[in-house]
Amino acid sequence: MIRLLELLRRLLGRGRSRYLHGAGATPMQVTLKFLGESLDPASISRTLGLAPTGSGRKGDPIAAELPNGRSVSRPSITGYWYLDLPQGTSGDAAVAGMMDSLSCGETVFRDLAREWQGQLIVHEAGAGVSAGDLFSGQTLAALSAAGLDLYVNEDGK
Repeated sequence: MIRLLELLRRLLGRGRSRYLHGAGATPMQVTLKFLGESLDPASISRTLGLAPTGSGRKGDPIAAELPNGRSVSRPSITGYWYLDLPQGTSGDAAVAGMMDSLSCGETVFRDLAREWQGQLIVHEAGAGVSAGDLFSGQTLAALSAAGLDLYVNEDGK
C-alpha cells in the first residue's frame, strides 16, 4: 500500500495547474491553517517539522495595522497556526512543496488536520476562479484524503 504523503508527492509531481497568473497579475497566496480552542502552536510545529508564518493560542493578542496607519489589537477567539506557501507557483507546485517539507507520516497529518480544522486557503485567486482551475483532479483528491478543507477566495482575506 502506498503511503498517502508519497502518493501526494507522486501525483503532484505529475499534476499541472491549469491556472497561471499572467504578466502583471497579483500572484495568489496559498496558506495551510489549523484552528482549535485548545490548539498548542508549538505542538503543531513539532509534529509537522515546520515553523509557522503566524500562530497563537486562544486569548493571545492579535495586532493589525489599518489602512489609515492605526494599529488595533484584539484577543484571538481560538488557537491558530498557519503557514504561507511560496507565491508565484501553481497550486499543485505549492502543495507539493509543502508536502515535501513535512516530517510527519500520513496518518499523523490526517489526524492533525481533522482534529484542528485543517484548511488550505487560496487567497487572491481572481474573480470566477474555482478550485478546479487552480488544482489538478489528483491534487484535489489528495487534499481531501489528507483531511484538509479547501477554500478559494477572490480577495486577499
